Amino acid sequence: RMGTLGPNLPLTLVSDSTLGTVPITNAVNAALSDNVYATAILALSAVSNYLKASNFQFAIPLNATVAGVTVSVERKSDTISGTVDSSVRLVKAGVISGNDKASGSTWPTSDGTVSYGSATDLWGLTLTPADINASTFGVAINASATLASTMSIDAITITIDYTGINRINGYWMQGFS
Repeated sequence: RMGTLGPNLPLTLVSDSTLGTVPITNAVNAALSDNVYATAILALSAVSNYLKASNFQFAIPLNATVAGVTVSVERKSDTISGTVDSSVRLVKAGVISGNDKASGSTWPTSDGTVSYGSATDLWGLTLTPADINASTFGVAINASATLASTMSIDAITITIDYTGINRINGYWMQGFS
């Protein structure tokens, strides 16, 4: 049996200086799609800190197998072709890790949503339901400026796809969908 949970919004948003030099202002504003933004004002070639979002309140059944993670980010730049992804990575047990899903495309000048990962993408990580359900699971995204610009993030969501365990003819079978 396949299951999907989400898209869930984060309860915790912070500016994380693991990467980049420009802090994210009002990080908590990326908690809802409401046209109130987490921002960073970037000079030419500057790189923002990570906007680290976690505590997505998932409740994946503990006997399930995590199949994929899809992250959606609603974002914009105030300058045409001024802002690009620098890094987009998952946060597992509070640590920014896994494959970097940053794309080379520029951010739009009005709100646009881009998705990273998929229903079958684990971002190069081993992810258990306990990892996903933890308040320390999430995503970190930052941007760099190809022209002086203000990067703005309105909302971040995560959707989790998983396979369950089904009972067939008295036996527990894993992996059936």
